[in-house]
Amino acid sequence: MPKYKRQATLKRERVTIYTLVWEFHATKGWPIEWMCKILNVSRAAYYKWLHRDPNPKELENEEVLKAILEVSTELHNLYGSYKMTEVVSKKLGKKYNQKRIARLMCVNEIQSVLRKKRKTYLKSSPEVAAENILCREFDAIKPNEKWCADITETKIPGTQKKVYISTILDLNDRFPVGYSAGLRNDVSLVDESFMAALSDHDHQDTLFHSDRGFQYTRKVFGTQLKENGFTQSMSRVGHCIDNGPMEGFQGSMKEEMFILYDIGSIQDFLEALPRYMDFYIHQRPQKRYKGKTPSQVREEAYQSATPKPYPIPVNHRINRYWKDIEEKQNKNLATFP
Repeated sequence: MPKYKRQATLKRERVTIYTLVWEFHATKGWPIEWMCKILNVSRAAYYKWLHRDPNPKELENEEVLKAILEVSTELHNLYGSYKMTEVVSKKLGKKYNQKRIARLMCVNEIQSVLRKKRKTYLKSSPEVAAENILCREFDAIKPNEKWCADITETKIPGTQKKVYISTILDLNDRFPVGYSAGLRNDVSLVDESFMAALSDHDHQDTLFHSDRGFQYTRKVFGTQLKENGFTQSMSRVGHCIDNGPMEGFQGSMKEEMFILYDIGSIQDFLEALPRYMDFYIHQRPQKRYKGKTPSQVREEAYQSATPKPYPIPVNHRINRYWKDIEEKQNKNLATFP
């Protein structure tokens, strides 16, 4: 248990004892000194608590906690400390430290719902295979420079029925430029999301990246991409990290939809999907973009000749992993001259 949580728990226990002493003295006339001795608390500490006024920081914490509870209740415990900090700061008109929000959430047992991760792969015999041009360069300097696409499936709770969702994501601002949902994982699902993206967004000289699913390796789809000015790129076989942003988006989407909305049927899901996309685009703060939503980042980019860059933070854990791999390979080469 964190130190600040232990302290808060002890403080809460003391306040409970002091409250009991006050109530029994007021209602039954029991002696304060005798009760403090029985309950093993200091009489001086009791009187200090009885006559003290909450300090400004404590009053502010009460206001912040109230806002946290309101957001948590409204969104069914969706947010962790980071996104909660962004939302509460906007709600109360003051920038709060994430550690402070995390402490208040921890002490008051407010937790985000966790996600179980699972990934399945589909084998395919591609008609057309493209090189991995994206090559995990997930940074983009402007909207519609790089799009990622993928299909995911989800089960409807309490049933054996599945829904498939095809999404196209802009890597510059994580804006879902096109999406569709259906009961079959077929080519029409991808075509529908692709046409939605074409009709609503500029796509000149855009890099289109996907996995090697049969929907993307069709000659017809490749021709559509060329005719509309796209350059096609595909992940390597068995390397889901090559399409990492889409994997992350889909995982969050499936987790958060079932938290935010009451979904018990396929129709419920199909009605909830556009509501979630609107929530993701216009309300959900993103850490990489300093708490801004995808729509805010996109609008700022369109209004500027030189869009503000939001580089992806360096992942030191992954860098250490690859460094260890390189050192092992060099060691093996030195062992066998």
